[in-house]
Amino acid sequence: MARIFRILSFLGSLLLALPFEMKADMVEHHGFTVDEMSSSMNCIACHDGSAAAKYVSFCTSECNFNTAHAIDKPYPPLGRENKFAPVDSLGTSGIRLYGGNITCISCHNLKNHEKHHPAGDRSNGELCTLCHIM
Repeated sequence: MARIFRILSFLGSLLLALPFEMKADMVEHHGFTVDEMSSSMNCIACHDGSAAAKYVSFCTSECNFNTAHAIDKPYPPLGRENKFAPVDSLGTSGIRLYGGNITCISCHNLKNHEKHHPAGDRSNGELCTLCHIM
């Protein structure tokens, strides 16, 4: 029953998070229908291991709020703008920001059904260089 409540709460938060003029782009994601442009908090609602399979709970340790690839932080990082691609170039590369911040959807595209749903090509670090200037 607690799991059903968490799922219903998650789905309700998806609807509340959407501005009225914004049309949600709902996609199938591992047995759930989710908004592919959702906030990281909505992603974490399942990927903390409570609703999604336990193998995805790494999201809260590898891409959390305090690591080098922190979520919900402004892009580009203040004082390091010259080491990152300009914001206006990200859209064409597949990288998306949520409210100007790096979030789960910055690196993950739910329409890509490859493992981990990368937003770009993961081979040879190409996904990294969409943002990071080497």
